[in-house]
Amino acid sequence: MNNIKKIFVMVMPATGHINPVSSVIHELNQKNKDLKIIFYGAKENKDLILKTGAEYREYSYYPTEDLTPQPKDFYVGNAVFVLANGMTDFCYNILSDLVEDFEKEKPDLIIYDTFALQAKYLLHIVKR
Repeated sequence: MNNIKKIFVMVMPATGHINPVSSVIHELNQKNKDLKIIFYGAKENKDLILKTGAEYREYSYYPTEDLTPQPKDFYVGNAVFVLANGMTDFCYNILSDLVEDFEKEKPDLIIYDTFALQAKYLLHIVKR
């Protein structure tokens, strides 16, 4: 960890995805004041992210509709499609900005959760 100077954090911009990593990010910030942590999120997440001590960076696009499948979606059996379609739209709209940020910032590490397709696609594109 001594050689790491910059970290991107890319989890789904929802409280249930941010909360689990928040204490880890806070602890990293407390132990290494020279570490720059850039934590991506939506407007609604800004205060929660700033409490970790990380730099908040807003995703350039986030769907205005909730990506969580609603009860009506389960009745017609397309909940997975609704979620996948929303995630694809989200990733499609932000990837070029994330690649640009990656090239500019050159992070040493990217922390992401299982559902953070934007991070997985970014890593695939930059092949790091």
